[in-house]
Amino acid sequence: MATTAPSTFPQFGNFPWELRNMIWLEAMPSNIDSSFLVAFRPGCWEPRLLQPGEDEYYPNRDDLNRILEFRYHLLGDLHVRFPLFLVNREANAAATAWATLRNLKIKLQRSDGSPVVARPFRPDRDALFVSLANIDEYPNESGERLSQPDAEGLSHSIYGYIQKIAIPSDLVALYPWLMELQMEYGCVTHFCCIPTDYLTGEPVGCRGDVSPHWCEFEVDTSREIRWNFDELCFESKTGDGGWSAEIELFGGLRMDGLRSLAEGFESDRVRRFTIQPIRVLVEHTAS
Repeated sequence: MATTAPSTFPQFGNFPWELRNMIWLEAMPSNIDSSFLVAFRPGCWEPRLLQPGEDEYYPNRDDLNRILEFRYHLLGDLHVRFPLFLVNREANAAATAWATLRNLKIKLQRSDGSPVVARPFRPDRDALFVSLANIDEYPNESGERLSQPDAEGLSHSIYGYIQKIAIPSDLVALYPWLMELQMEYGCVTHFCCIPTDYLTGEPVGCRGDVSPHWCEFEVDTSREIRWNFDELCFESKTGDGGWSAEIELFGGLRMDGLRSLAEGFESDRVRRFTIQPIRVLVEHTAS
């Protein structure tokens, strides 16, 4: 005879508090610490003055304290549904403590009032997505911002913060544009390459005035390619975890693109860089 699982578990309240709290913690969103890519949106570059207490602050030297920074918090937040917040008072307390420990905010959706946990962009983990559709919008936005009246004619240090940029693998062949993109943010160390067959549909990006979707991704570290500054060449990871100058291409990656990129890296003395194939897993909504 077929049986169905009960919809309630009244004995749960008889468990010790420590065990109940462990169960609540197991019910928290598991992917909140995953890596995500999010589409670039214009208007994130803003000038400001470094303040006392910040690194590289110079007392009484506005000329040395002017910076132009990429305010990645303007990319919006990742929203993950959080129904546990409404289960009962104990679950609410566990969820609030869990979110507070991770510096996350709990918000209510405007559409239906349901709770979500909001996670901001993390430069050390997430990747800024560059789409084929808007390829001309990205490089030199910082330069255009510096030409506006409040910054024109003043020297600024660039604080780009972005470490990872996600691109369709075909774009690696566009060496001059990629070098501009790397110089735009100043601290990019990874290109996360999306196989070109992922782009058969509409590219991920902004939809009018709506913030971009966040897409969870994973990296295939077994096929990554790194820049070897000492040998001035690219190398592929081998099956035993070593590195070889015999390049194993993936996706739409091409040797002519790598050769052009190598010439630029050698000229600009780029010391560390990695190209990684990624796989897009799940699309989420953002604020």
